[in-house]
Amino acid sequence: MARRTQSQTVFIPLGGVGEIGMNLALYGYGPEDDRSYIMVDCGLSFAGTDLPGVDLLYPDVRFIEEDRHALKAIVITHAHEDHIGALAALWPRLKAPVFMSAFAHQLLLAKGTRDHGPFEAPVTLFSAGAAFDAGPFRITPVPVSHSIPEAFSLVIDAPGHRVLHTGDWKLDPEPVIGTPTDLDSFGKLADERAFDTMICDSTNAIRDGDSPSEGAVGRELTAVLREAKARVAVTLFSSNVARIRSVLKASEAAGRQVVVAGRALHRVIGVSRDLGYLADCAPVLDMDAFDKLPRKAVTLLMTGSQGEDRAALARISRDDHPMIALAPGDLVVFSSRVIPGNERGVIDIVNRLTEKGIEILTDRERPVHVSGHPRRGELVALYHAVKPKALIPVHGEAVHLAAQAALARENGIAETLIVSDGDVVRLDGPVPSIVDSVPSGILVGDGKVIDGPEETGVYQRRSLAERGIVSVALALDGRGAMLGDPSITLDGVPVSERLSQPLDEVIEDTIFDTLDSIPRARRKDSAVVSEAVRKAVRAAVGGVWGKRPACHVHVLIVQE
Repeated sequence: MARRTQSQTVFIPLGGVGEIGMNLALYGYGPEDDRSYIMVDCGLSFAGTDLPGVDLLYPDVRFIEEDRHALKAIVITHAHEDHIGALAALWPRLKAPVFMSAFAHQLLLAKGTRDHGPFEAPVTLFSAGAAFDAGPFRITPVPVSHSIPEAFSLVIDAPGHRVLHTGDWKLDPEPVIGTPTDLDSFGKLADERAFDTMICDSTNAIRDGDSPSEGAVGRELTAVLREAKARVAVTLFSSNVARIRSVLKASEAAGRQVVVAGRALHRVIGVSRDLGYLADCAPVLDMDAFDKLPRKAVTLLMTGSQGEDRAALARISRDDHPMIALAPGDLVVFSSRVIPGNERGVIDIVNRLTEKGIEILTDRERPVHVSGHPRRGELVALYHAVKPKALIPVHGEAVHLAAQAALARENGIAETLIVSDGDVVRLDGPVPSIVDSVPSGILVGDGKVIDGPEETGVYQRRSLAERGIVSVALALDGRGAMLGDPSITLDGVPVSERLSQPLDEVIEDTIFDTLDSIPRARRKDSAVVSEAVRKAVRAAVGGVWGKRPACHVHVLIVQE
């Protein structure tokens, strides 16, 4: 009889470590061959140009999908897309009960699930301080300030080990929505039972001091709107409800009405108003009111702060929005930061707007944006309140993780560990340590298909985009002689007269030369002919062009 291994508490990040976005973490308890798990967050990220045709990236959950009977709960810390955006798409593979706040749930329902069918997960709503059980874990949500309502840190109690999973947070004396993060509440939790490990947000770990307050941004936006002589358009993250409220209140103070462009913004505003977060704000107007208001009496609130090609801001910059156009002297305020990878799209929009005589204002000129994540001073304050024995930095790129680990050591947390997605980290040993690894990576949202890049053909698609494709079809008779001329199709391959020889001629000559080199007896095997022609054509085109395209060859053997 096999000996049962000792129960352990483990942490397994499957997304959000070494990157910003796509957050997903597993916590497990039990012997190695019989663990129970909870999942914290299920977020997405946005694809870059290196994955053509793909908009969304999801964490690869195939490890836990294969063991989904052991997944006791999915717990959502807050409703930002990088924490909840993959849930509707991936839940059918996981089938676990979901725990989230009322705001997160309502926003998820309002968003709809498009290609993934109705969201049928059993959902339990939790509230601040109300502990609940999931398998061997007891979980206590602790409210924190962030740029969206109902953001929570999670106290996760496993048998013999206590973890603080901070989620996204900051210290903000004027959060605009919600209450400030209460360090005393963390201190009281630590007094009740010491925290063994803290898994902590690292986004701003390279920035000194404390983050400015959301309240200060609201006051600055009020000044900007009062000073402006014409229309003001504000673009921001659609889920930043605190900033939306700041814009609405600033517009009211400046005597402006707010016109909203963007379905995502309308959705978030509707949910926020239903739950009371914008109940005291004036109603927003639809786009058809834009041209009916005096230029100094309108604030346009719109999507597109990240340069998204189909969003309102990009369309306005190209003069192809059906209902809205800006004019010289109008002002566009970027009340957001640019996510790494989106810089080119934003720069293009700024240049087009500037050419039209439209003014641009960002947080480089005035404090019209503030991050929802802690800087170094705030991290240190939380360290002192929580007093964890060990710290694992997450939610950041390599430079952010390293900076937080060093900061923690400087402030008396001797045990720090930098991990990667897929690492299995034992938390309840003498010190946290990596003891194993599991498959991790990305799934791509490709139309209605969600699968790995290899399975969806995305990597091959990238190759085709870079090198083009040559398609060849030829027919041979039973003796191996060519019947007619080969059919050659070039896609994404140059036809420039500056080539030393036209490629279609190069390919045709290569086909005949290759056939001549194959013994007649072997020409009866279409696979042999196809592979020989494919290799020869790629090499010949590479010799003339300098690139080897993909090449598909179809050979038909006609028996007489």
